[in-house]
Amino acid sequence: MTFAGWTALPAGTPAAAVASYRLWEAQERRAEKLADLAAWAVPAPTLPAGYVDASTSPAGDGTTDDTAALQALLDGFSGGETLFFPAATYRIDGPVTISKAVALVGEAGTLLDCSNATGHVIRINLAGNISSPLVGVSLYGLDIEGPGIFEGVYGAEPLIRTVYGKYLDGFAASFCRIHDAREGLTLDGCAGSTVEDCVFDTIMHTGVGYHVLLSNRTDDTAIRRCFFVGDGRVGVDFGAGYATVEANWPGATLIEDCYFEDLQSYGISSHPRTRGPITARYNVMADSYGGFQTRGSTGGSIVTDNAFIGCLVGGYLGNTLYSDLIDDTDPADPDRTYIEEFGYALGGPAGHADTFSRNVVTVPDQTLYVGWTNATVADNVLVYTDVSPEPAVEMADYVPTGAIEIVGNIYSRTVNGNILLTPTGHATLVSGNTYLPGIPVPVGPAAFTASPAAPYAGQTIQFTDTTPGSPSSWLWDFGDGDTIDGVQNPVHQYAVPGTYPITLTAGAGTTSAVVVVRRTPTFFTVASPVGQLTELTLL
Repeated sequence: MTFAGWTALPAGTPAAAVASYRLWEAQERRAEKLADLAAWAVPAPTLPAGYVDASTSPAGDGTTDDTAALQALLDGFSGGETLFFPAATYRIDGPVTISKAVALVGEAGTLLDCSNATGHVIRINLAGNISSPLVGVSLYGLDIEGPGIFEGVYGAEPLIRTVYGKYLDGFAASFCRIHDAREGLTLDGCAGSTVEDCVFDTIMHTGVGYHVLLSNRTDDTAIRRCFFVGDGRVGVDFGAGYATVEANWPGATLIEDCYFEDLQSYGISSHPRTRGPITARYNVMADSYGGFQTRGSTGGSIVTDNAFIGCLVGGYLGNTLYSDLIDDTDPADPDRTYIEEFGYALGGPAGHADTFSRNVVTVPDQTLYVGWTNATVADNVLVYTDVSPEPAVEMADYVPTGAIEIVGNIYSRTVNGNILLTPTGHATLVSGNTYLPGIPVPVGPAAFTASPAAPYAGQTIQFTDTTPGSPSSWLWDFGDGDTIDGVQNPVHQYAVPGTYPITLTAGAGTTSAVVVVRRTPTFFTVASPVGQLTELTLL
């Protein structure tokens, strides 16, 4: 099912009804993504003529280390080949080095067992350079098992990257699964990459452990329909390469229609030295520490139409470029001593704009924090699941002189109904926000049944509300001039046969159906030729 944003509701829909409908949609989105994850499978690959069958050399018996045999195959390629791994278990202790354009293709049942690796496993163009990137490397249908997670003392055991690519243009990974690893897919200096329909499961290394890491010049990257699950650390992370030239920081990236669950840190996170912009839309982030964090995206971020469900915290619009990027000798520079209090951020410095809009956020602690950025916070549903002393949107002590707009949001369960805690002297537009004192109840689209379905005039009809969720308001219009307000399951009679449009408004939704009322039957008795009485019905 393709998702393209929340359902447009009629103008004038009450804020409580909007919030209830959005919460229901967010729950449905999560259920859809979980169903997609359960049904995830590798489609049969389409292989080009002349492909190379990997099973002709590696043993594929799950016991023999196939590293040397696989490397010999790769070394013999001239570039542009497709290497196919039929369904089997290939033990790869690594390292495997790829320095030419190649497509590695698997199918359902293809497992690369890298659980015995002691260093980076699949190394793609690590000896290359940014001025002459390698073009034409892709992965498809590979189930890659890493060397297990590590949760000991930070630095006590080396980080092992499962798939590590550098200076690649147009890299593509699709229908791959990387799991039980310390870092999943690392792209360093790669432009135009696509990662689609992949699963990253149980990836953890103390301090890092990124499912996907985009480091340095990763311009025009798209991550779509992927799953980041299983007690990992960070889903997608940016900018940990510490390049000193801004042009080489991670660039424009789209993260779309992905699912993040059970992460010990954030779904999406950015280190300082990220250029962006980062666009995150149509994603679901559930039961993790935080939703979205960027700390230093100079190009800003666009975060829209996402669902943050059951995370501890939601998002942060801010900029926390570390002191090595500014003049440490200037004590008046506010960024020199600015320390991110909460560790979840989204944004860029003064002069760059960030947008956080149309998101549904249900968290117990902090829905949104804003610091040192020009931002628009609009049309979100921000719900605390516990009564919180925090305002719905909180600002850092230092913010730029530009404008922050907080408009059209619906929020609830804050102490005293605060939408914003504003520093003195900051230019802020706060308008059209609505406070709800309780937690909205999810309510889906209006629906009802009528029994009997084909009634006669004068017959009592039972109307039953079947709207998903727990609506608390109902308005029935029976199409004959009669209406009933506030009754969930009314009864009604029609005096005259005819066709009547029935309309139910429940919560934020309205639905209509037609009931055809037949003429009341007339019963009479006539004598049969043999002297018996027969009852006839005239309609």
